[in-house]
Amino acid sequence: MEIRVDPERTTYAMFKNEVRRFNQQALLELIATKCSAFQDEEVMRWSPTFPWALAATAQASLIYGNAHRSTVPREADLVQCCLLYTNITPLESVGSLLATPLSMLTRIAFEQFPYQESGSEEVARADAFFNAYSGRKSLEIISEETLQELLGASVTEAVGVGLLLHGGAYYNRGYFDPGWLDQANFADVLEVVPRHTIENVIRAHYLIDIPGFRAKAANAPANPLLPQYTFNPLTERPFIQMPDGRALAPVPHLITRKLSPIELYYAGIKRFGEAFARDMGELFEDYVGRQFGALQHASVHPEIEYRVKKSAVKTVDWFVTVGGCLLLVEAKASRFTLGSRIGDESLEAQLQKTIGKAYTQINRTYQALLDGQLGDSVPRDLPVIGIVTTLDSAYGMNGTFVRKILPDANIPVLVASVREVEMLVAIGQREDIGPILERIVSSEQETWHLGPALSEHYQQGDKNPLHEAAWARYPLR
Repeated sequence: MEIRVDPERTTYAMFKNEVRRFNQQALLELIATKCSAFQDEEVMRWSPTFPWALAATAQASLIYGNAHRSTVPREADLVQCCLLYTNITPLESVGSLLATPLSMLTRIAFEQFPYQESGSEEVARADAFFNAYSGRKSLEIISEETLQELLGASVTEAVGVGLLLHGGAYYNRGYFDPGWLDQANFADVLEVVPRHTIENVIRAHYLIDIPGFRAKAANAPANPLLPQYTFNPLTERPFIQMPDGRALAPVPHLITRKLSPIELYYAGIKRFGEAFARDMGELFEDYVGRQFGALQHASVHPEIEYRVKKSAVKTVDWFVTVGGCLLLVEAKASRFTLGSRIGDESLEAQLQKTIGKAYTQINRTYQALLDGQLGDSVPRDLPVIGIVTTLDSAYGMNGTFVRKILPDANIPVLVASVREVEMLVAIGQREDIGPILERIVSSEQETWHLGPALSEHYQQGDKNPLHEAAWARYPLR
């Protein structure tokens, strides 16, 4: 069947109207089947049914479709929906902030890149982040009890439930049936994680009905110029309650990301207020220090307080001496807002508030180092590299479009997401990372995402020690 799409005239309304032609449940089931088949395929083989286009199709069906349409979609119909979505003509005005290269690259990256990342790091990070905290400072609100209240179970149990749901959905075309728990083959599972715990976690974090889905979508309206980039509630609640009692995950890839620390950021703030955000900042700073502490032959020292005239001033969060160079590491735990992810007027302000502030902190610390204000615990005779580590993704944060709006850096600085730091530490179990980072900052790779720059050094057997310890503690793995 030949499918024709005119990219000059495709609108979101055309895409939406095509999607709503089909029986809602049949279309969601077809999407789930297609997504489940992606697990072991390379990105290029997904075309034209890319997972972000499938997720958008599921979202449009849940918001605008209904169960009373009689037309059952075929695979060619699903391809048509995805092609329409891919070819939606952007409506941003020329010369506006939405039309800048930074804006366009940011929204494309945040839409597409998460579907191309492994979920195993997200899963492992949860235990290593929350359960292995060093306890160096007292937390305001986050504790085993508050996490139990937020998740409906302990972190370890909640991740186990997530793994159970993920496996069930992938091997059953997106479905997880709570009735399966009555089967004899689930007896061993219930001995590890009780049934009420599984049900609590599903209710608390995974499942939503269609009216609830529509309400969440309505509370996060789209930018009128970019309706295709609206918030998709599937990222918050991956399973839809179906009329027969089963739960359907149209995009199973989203299941494993659900309990990663960054996904719990807003849920925790909504429940416990800004104290939760402050604790997340402390936990992330500690996590980054423990990651670098797992490097072979590294020396890691925490922030130093020094005085400028009568004022107390703090340095960057961590000093890491490894491979003949000194790393000045600043950790930032805040999350990009929905508006900044699509590149609206809030993007530059958020970048300046987070990455820009980290640049300033690195510059100030470097000057204090040169001036001899930091004592003898930090070497002064090594090449120095700054690293800004983010809990959220850092797509394009080393690129020239971002650097143009940040303060000038007095030393080479790399922005690295937590995923990229974990990858760096995994490589560091086998190879000295100091020379690797020095080569990156002295070449065009300085403007790349750190992950691709590290890919030539990464080998299949490289393991992150903190992640390996976390996996060993998980049930149902």
